[in-house]
Amino acid sequence: MTLTILCEGKRDCTFLEKIVNDSLRVVNYHEKDKILREIIDRSLMAKVNVIIENGKQKLIKNINLIVSKLRSIRQTASILAIIDLDTNKVEASESLTGKIEKNIKSLINDPRRFHVLKPSLSSKRESSCYHVINVTYHRGVKVNLHVITIPIDLEHWVKNARDLQDLSKHSWFKTLVNLLEKHGVRTRTLTLKT
Repeated sequence: MTLTILCEGKRDCTFLEKIVNDSLRVVNYHEKDKILREIIDRSLMAKVNVIIENGKQKLIKNINLIVSKLRSIRQTASILAIIDLDTNKVEASESLTGKIEKNIKSLINDPRRFHVLKPSLSSKRESSCYHVINVTYHRGVKVNLHVITIPIDLEHWVKNARDLQDLSKHSWFKTLVNLLEKHGVRTRTLTLKT
């Protein structure tokens, strides 16, 4: 099973490289179409694909693009979006994931995008930092969008942690590692700071 991860920037990707024990295929946002074509054609070779979106707003906007483009997939696809909240308020996570869900609903209901065979949408808040949005296309094939929200920002936590053990005290980190492992991605323990 392959997993495609959307992250805001290069530092987020560097963090992922430190916790993932499998090779990552990293591309910038302007190369995203190639990965999406490979998902559709089932020719995606790397187990973990990371798309650096070049900012939070671009990442949120491009989730819709991905949902629209993946309408012709032949098997279920998993997308993980890692998004900084820029605050430590729990309500911010619900607000952000609500905005993403609202944007996807608008896309699904847009007759120019889905004039026939409109997909269905379901969502579930798993925890204060983890939300799952499932888009099911007409053949029963899904895009499972896993959204992990990071209180404040990822750089803050990495800078203030001595090692992964420090980070493992936080629910967002446990959720991230569990989700990676659930998708068959091997993770490792190592020191983040030297």
